[in-house]
Amino acid sequence: MLFVYLLLPGIIDLFGTAGGLIEFKASLLASRGFAALALAYFAFEDLPIVPTEMELEYFFEACDWMLAHTDVMSRGLGLMGVSKGSEMALTVAAHRKEIAAVVAISPAHAIVGFPLKYKGKPMDFLKFEPDLVKLSKNGALILQESYPLDATDAPGNNATIKVENIQGDILLICGADDQSWESEKMVGKICSRLRKHGKESCCTVRCYPGTGHLIEPPYMPPCHTSYHKTYRMTVEWGGQPREQALAQEDSWQSILKFLSTKLAAANLTSRL
Repeated sequence: MLFVYLLLPGIIDLFGTAGGLIEFKASLLASRGFAALALAYFAFEDLPIVPTEMELEYFFEACDWMLAHTDVMSRGLGLMGVSKGSEMALTVAAHRKEIAAVVAISPAHAIVGFPLKYKGKPMDFLKFEPDLVKLSKNGALILQESYPLDATDAPGNNATIKVENIQGDILLICGADDQSWESEKMVGKICSRLRKHGKESCCTVRCYPGTGHLIEPPYMPPCHTSYHKTYRMTVEWGGQPREQALAQEDSWQSILKFLSTKLAAANLTSRL
């Protein structure tokens, strides 16, 4: 009897500032034939309690562990993240040539809110401006304008992620009604930077009207407003129920197709 042992494409999934270990997306990816790792990076076990103490090398270690795993393809790792997690995914991919595919949901074009340490030194970041926070009619925080995008254009500001260094392909997903930060404009800045370096063909954008910050897999209840355990306040995410539901269904199919195609191509190329 002949047994065929197949290696699986590896993906690391990163959640946002909710912190802790959140596994439902990795579980869904695993059910589709991916070797998926839900990576906690703060507020879990012995990790930093708050995200202000994160180190880029921690994410590198996770990449090395996945690529060395006996069940995972040794070439072409995928990264997927939402919100803060998408920022981490893009930053890691800009430093690691092994990353073949990046899915960034509601992404930031820069390191946002607090510094990320690299080689022991804090990296530049786009500062949070509390005076620009607004309140909704229901008393929820609207953070959309609290990260002034123009600040990254100032001379000497190095907070912008060097996406032009990413070796793999990029899928950017955003909602035009994002109330957490201006992800549609941030996507525009990412694309502009890629275009400036002649790499726009490596990037695909899916922007959905009437859709907020939390773009989840299909059939999850659209979340317009919720309690944020890190901020300890209610936050408005944006989005209208119908548009949000349609965006979640369409974006998830795009994610699965993108990851399957790009990771398979990366491993095929490595054998040629």
